[in-house]
Amino acid sequence: MGLSACSGDDSNNTDSDLTDTVVDTSDDDTLDEDSVDTSVWIINESGELSEHILDSTTGIGVEVNVQSVNVEDVEDKEYVVVSSQGIPDYETTITQDILDTLTGRPKASTDFVDGSPTVEVGDVISFGEDVGYSSNSNCTLDYGYGYWPPGPECPTQDERTVYLPVEPTPTEEVCENGLSKVGIMVNGTSIYNWADGMSYNNQGAWQTLAPEAELYDVDICGGHAAGTDYHHHFYSACLAELLGDDGSAHSPLYGYAADGYPIYGPYEADGQLAVSSWVVRDYSDDTVGCSDGERSCSLVDQYDISLGTEDVSDGPAFDEVVTSLSGNEFVAENGFYFEDYYWDSTLTDLGGVYLDQYNGHTDSERGYHYHITMTIDDDGNISPAFPYIIGTRYAGQLEDNAMASCSSDVSGPGPGV
Repeated sequence: MGLSACSGDDSNNTDSDLTDTVVDTSDDDTLDEDSVDTSVWIINESGELSEHILDSTTGIGVEVNVQSVNVEDVEDKEYVVVSSQGIPDYETTITQDILDTLTGRPKASTDFVDGSPTVEVGDVISFGEDVGYSSNSNCTLDYGYGYWPPGPECPTQDERTVYLPVEPTPTEEVCENGLSKVGIMVNGTSIYNWADGMSYNNQGAWQTLAPEAELYDVDICGGHAAGTDYHHHFYSACLAELLGDDGSAHSPLYGYAADGYPIYGPYEADGQLAVSSWVVRDYSDDTVGCSDGERSCSLVDQYDISLGTEDVSDGPAFDEVVTSLSGNEFVAENGFYFEDYYWDSTLTDLGGVYLDQYNGHTDSERGYHYHITMTIDDDGNISPAFPYIIGTRYAGQLEDNAMASCSSDVSGPGPGV
């Protein structure tokens, strides 16, 4: 299997295109063969099958990672075409921290069949292997059951063919991203955005952030399925390990957004994280807050705080306990909801490690690219940092054959425009 730990650091390309990062397995000769880098995608060259995730039709293990990557010309535009069934081949060594996280779940007594996980420190767990969870009823016994906590369905094969433009185009209009796929990782796993599709009291305002409300709904690799589609909303330590991303240099390439721009891991340099320029509102501040200091207003435009605020349905108090779809309880602290955030353009203006409104920036080696964002506290604990992978809008134009879509009548510049 072709394993990728390539960051693009060896490329002098400054145009943010995919030409140097594709596998050409077709007869297409429009690209110079010397420019094709086979190490970027994690290709299943041996036909390896998942041991624990079965094809729902054949009962045979699903092929892991990426099945094929080709370059195709569609209406005089070149695309990288990625085929994947969406099942990774993660292996996780159970550490004391992982075990403590499992046993420390607030509903551990009911989340696990026997009231506690069945793994011990040092166990090596492959993707889909039973760790003791009382999984969703759609999870077949011995094939996915026990790997996912109660709530999410277990993934099966998710046949997809993804078209990525070799040369992404900066968008000339505002293009909001939404639920379902917004990109693909180099191992074929789907990327989803910040949302879980729910809001406080189902009123539309105060939209829930997936990494917050779904904290107890993801597996030990930080992923889960929507229907059959396994995906990540935020940084995955399992993918980082596959790619050899230990924070000692600029992170390697983790995937691509639907617009074709690359997504790199969280590190900008040795020990230095890329920093999101989205910040939490101070509700007592006259500029971004509300008159009562509570969640009683939202920003007219989270990209332009000069436009002020507008009244919306009251959100929860900052100490209110709210319940997620999976029945877990959370304190709705500031930062739990989408409306708690805004883009601080003054941070982006600082340059360097600070990212733009799309959660990306440009450098001389990689051109324009997104970063997965997170924070690390003094104890080494990792927390996802909003907007987690790509911003709430795409930086690039979505092609007609893109894996995602957007709709907006508002004009606005893309990166470098």
